[in-house]
Amino acid sequence: MRNPLTLLRRLLGTVLLALLAALLISCAGGTEQPLSAAEEKEALKARVQARWEAVIAEDFDKAYEFTTPSYRQAYSKNHFFSQYGGQIDQEGVTVLEVTFQNPERTAAEVSLNVDFSAEGVTPGTLFRNTSYLKETWVKEEGQWWRVERR
Repeated sequence: MRNPLTLLRRLLGTVLLALLAALLISCAGGTEQPLSAAEEKEALKARVQARWEAVIAEDFDKAYEFTTPSYRQAYSKNHFFSQYGGQIDQEGVTVLEVTFQNPERTAAEVSLNVDFSAEGVTPGTLFRNTSYLKETWVKEEGQWWRVERR
């Protein structure tokens, strides 16, 4: 009969070796599976929602971080902030549809409704409405980015 301590050491050694191999494979990206179209849509919807939550909260520093890397290289935060003058208060957003523009799923058109309010024509009144928008998003380096109008 074998020594139980020796068997335990062997078992632990085998388990540790298997864990190390799995860790090395995952670090090398060998086990990373591409997202399905449905999973990709959900990931993009979450990103769109997070960006709009930043806009609604008037956290334009955070909203700026959702723009493409090339936009951030070309345009300052001040330029970006100037696009949101404050005449309209965005109050809510509903993502309606995500349509991929190519088979690789690296570009998408996102349809959404944005609830907003603005000061009415008569002083002291508030005008509320919902606006239908379409945004373009692109996937670069594994992340979705909103394409800003220049």
